[in-house]
Amino acid sequence: MPAFLLTLLRTIVDAVGRFLRRWVPKVRRYVQGHPRGVLIAVAAAVGGYLLLVALGSSTVAPRTTVAGVDIGGLTAEQAQTKLAAEWSRISQTDIAASAGATSENLPRSLVTIDPRASVAQVTTNRWAPWDLPRAWSSGAAVPAVGTIDEAALRTALEDLGRRSVDSKVEPAIVFEGTKPTVKPGKPGADIQEAAASKVVLAGVLAAKDAVVLPTSPAVPAVSDGEAEHIAETVAVPAVAAPVTFRAGGATATASPADIAAVLSFRADRNTLVPEADGTALLARIGGQIPELRPAANAKFEVVDGQPQVTPSQPGRAIAPEQIGRALLNVITASGEDRKAQLDIVDQAPSFTTDAANSMDIHDQLSTFTQNSQRSRWLCMTGACAS
Repeated sequence: MPAFLLTLLRTIVDAVGRFLRRWVPKVRRYVQGHPRGVLIAVAAAVGGYLLLVALGSSTVAPRTTVAGVDIGGLTAEQAQTKLAAEWSRISQTDIAASAGATSENLPRSLVTIDPRASVAQVTTNRWAPWDLPRAWSSGAAVPAVGTIDEAALRTALEDLGRRSVDSKVEPAIVFEGTKPTVKPGKPGADIQEAAASKVVLAGVLAAKDAVVLPTSPAVPAVSDGEAEHIAETVAVPAVAAPVTFRAGGATATASPADIAAVLSFRADRNTLVPEADGTALLARIGGQIPELRPAANAKFEVVDGQPQVTPSQPGRAIAPEQIGRALLNVITASGEDRKAQLDIVDQAPSFTTDAANSMDIHDQLSTFTQNSQRSRWLCMTGACAS
């Protein structure tokens, strides 16, 4: 222990010792000399305390509300039960949250309240005389105690931010046919998520109908000049000529219109990054590759009154991610360099022949006709086939 703390401790001990040595003998002599007066004083103090206890209360002050629920005059247990029951109903309603000119109804169920802690704020204790003024007061509107689901609220705020007319807008490159056009960005305001969380939580706990979310000025991360540069150096070359893909023994060609339909640009830090939708591209040019076929699942058919399994068949496919990357690798190239090689791989069915056979379906139980659709359904052990 530091020397100065030891010195301070000794000083305090010495001061207490001097006080006790001086006053304890005086108090003892006074009590011995005035026993009746001391007894009367003690009796008066005890009587006064008991009077305050009698006047006090261990219930909630009248006309007290917590989160809009009236719990005045109830005991702590009664108030907790009523608050929990009412919150089950209240949590199914919404609170309006606005950011600038855009608003969103947020579910109050984002907030979970603590009935015990909420009621403890307003419950008086008759054995604590200092609670007497609160016990005699007319009550007040008090917010509940609770927590908020931060992850769910963040998702809701992000959705609100995307829809907000006041949100910032990054510049974008869009295709009008095969002509890339730059849409300028726009400064705006972003929702301050941390502060907004506190505002929503406080509003729900206080039973407010609406809250205003805090925002801060925001500017696009990508400049219009950068967007123009990406349009000239990436978007324009991308649709300047077709791209040829080789897969197996076939060749497929993506026209400039195909490329424009699947190419987009995403803001990343201070630039725009191209992205290709491989699934959409395969839908447009996959028919040019005869080897491609979808996997066929096993199925049940009834032949001569007996269920039989039609075997599954593996498919042949190109991964959407592969063709998307391949396109991006050559969109700024020209001439013979606008070519890419693709791999065709087997595609397993989701319901195989082995899985069908393991179901051990071997009897037809019944048939019936559904008049509304004029279709005949064959129900077998463990499954139905149409």
